[in-house]
Amino acid sequence: MGASVCVGRPWGVPVRLHWSLALVVPWLAWLVARRLPELAALAGVRVEAMVISPMLTGLGLAVMLLACVVAHELGHVLVAQRLGARVRGVTLLVVGGISEIAGLPRTGRAEGAVAVAGPLVSLALGGGGWLALRELALPADARLWISFLSRANLVLGIFNLLPAFPLDGGRLLRALLAWRGAWERATRVVTALGLFFGAALATLGLLSFQPVSALVGLFIWAGARAERSQLLARAQQGLRVRDVMRPVVELLPADMPVAAAAERMESLDVSSLLVVDRRDRLIGAVTRGQLETLSEPMREAVLLSALVQRDLPRLQAGESLAGAWEQLSERGARVAPVFAGAQLVGLLEIDDQGIARRPATPPPVWTLPPVGARGRSQERPPISP
Repeated sequence: MGASVCVGRPWGVPVRLHWSLALVVPWLAWLVARRLPELAALAGVRVEAMVISPMLTGLGLAVMLLACVVAHELGHVLVAQRLGARVRGVTLLVVGGISEIAGLPRTGRAEGAVAVAGPLVSLALGGGGWLALRELALPADARLWISFLSRANLVLGIFNLLPAFPLDGGRLLRALLAWRGAWERATRVVTALGLFFGAALATLGLLSFQPVSALVGLFIWAGARAERSQLLARAQQGLRVRDVMRPVVELLPADMPVAAAAERMESLDVSSLLVVDRRDRLIGAVTRGQLETLSEPMREAVLLSALVQRDLPRLQAGESLAGAWEQLSERGARVAPVFAGAQLVGLLEIDDQGIARRPATPPPVWTLPPVGARGRSQERPPISP
């Protein structure tokens, strides 16, 4: 987790402070000191009645806020340990805390229990502070400190319950979606929400000149992207292209109108097809999404040759799926032909989450499109790679 220093080991768990906090804590102390009159008004006290100086108040509240974040993370840690997981440590960053947990059972019940523990600690601290303010007669300084930390913990707990991975709410949503075992699908949903929410928060932070919001948004986006990459790696581990490729069900001629090609895709219930030229040489592929970008009148007038994706990798059936994904990513493609040596044997499709699409049922292995005017034989033609 970069350069950090260990400041304690509660329950045997190392708690580390990242070097970036050396910049953030003084900034937060200055910000609190600057807005002390507003904070005092929210707490119902007068600044004149306070004994501790504004800068010391700001510094103390900054340190106490970090302690509350540690308490939040330790909520996750204690539940994870009870479930048999190994905890490598807790690291405090500019954007919050990260608990490094390994060996947690990949079940909805375990994920949900660990995910909800942190926000519950924060909400309990916030609720306890609110009760103390309501029931106790406190000095002005104590009242301001408890008011600030109570509000901060309530915000921390509620914000973390937003359903976007890697926030606790995203993990809780995955636990609910994966309660019956659909872990991969649930992960794809929550990481998509995390990518969207992180990008939106980062953009709003930049537009409103709020650097902390922008950093938090980038942190959420990066965490969701990393989890999606890990999901892809797990899904592809040990697989070869031939394990997930789709057999070639049809070849489309490049001079076929888009409208006719769209009808063929609809009737075959496929999302992409390969395209050949007049000499039966493979020139690329088209997807249903490409065809649907054209209006109905345009589909009748435009030929596939105008839309075909030509710069596609030529994959081998025996190569690793992970390597194939890298080749597709480099070219910004989601589909590629698959060969066994020089012979065309299939088609690999990758969805927008980077997961190879597997056919639910084996489709017919080969059917040439009728081409009428050219009288192409219905026998399987030689395909040049």
